[in-house]
Amino acid sequence: LGSKGARTRAIDWSQLQLPEIRGGGLDNPFSEEEVWEAIKASPAEKAPGPDGFIGVFFRSCWQTIKHDIMKVFHQFYCIAGDN
Repeated sequence: LGSKGARTRAIDWSQLQLPEIRGGGLDNPFSEEEVWEAIKASPAEKAPGPDGFIGVFFRSCWQTIKHDIMKVFHQFYCIAGDN
């Protein structure tokens, strides 16, 4: 611990026979359209988190809250990208 050493082994990813993911961009920030689609796909009468706001709230108030919601996703993306 605490000191770097040379790698003696490496993983040959081609030998793992993992499925290929097409369409790249999985590490791109969420778009407004993606967030809106997720909101529409969420249950209308259930709260997705501990704040108690149900899907109907997000759908009916989207035009008012979308800028703040997108700021949250942008901040999350920036924090996650720093690691």
